[in-house]
Amino acid sequence: MWARFVLMRRGMRTHTSHLVVPPAPDLLFPQRDFPPYLALDRVRRSIDSVLARQCTQPPDLDRLQARVSAIAQRLVSLAHGQLRLFRWYRRIAVSVQMCQRARLTLPEYVRIGAMSDAEAAAIDRGLGDVVERLRDELMRPELPTEARASLPSTESTLDPSP
Repeated sequence: MWARFVLMRRGMRTHTSHLVVPPAPDLLFPQRDFPPYLALDRVRRSIDSVLARQCTQPPDLDRLQARVSAIAQRLVSLAHGQLRLFRWYRRIAVSVQMCQRARLTLPEYVRIGAMSDAEAAAIDRGLGDVVERLRDELMRPELPTEARASLPSTESTLDPSP
């Protein structure tokens, strides 16, 4: 399994707010094996291929690159662990929302000619894959039932459609 959840005890009571996600054991760069980060790396490579096209003027993908970079920062934080349950969930939810916003920028890039329909579709599929891997993180079997019950509903937060 990717990581184990640890219940931190304060006195005699166990609080789900003190549930901590530990880092992956014995890894210097745990994000290299973290499924959402691997999916995002495929998106980054797709963007790099768009930028590498032989053009007189390279496309301006600053907004998309900034969003992918911000998502990557959150995924590295998730992969390294040591997050309390609410922060762990928040990073997942924000990453999903950022993926959805990045997906919404793709039609504009196609309209201005910064990328082709096929390139935009590949990036869109990649971002969708990141969302799916993040959903898988929320459904980890080792997440205690009491902790899962304390999480907000994921229906609206993790809707995969942009």
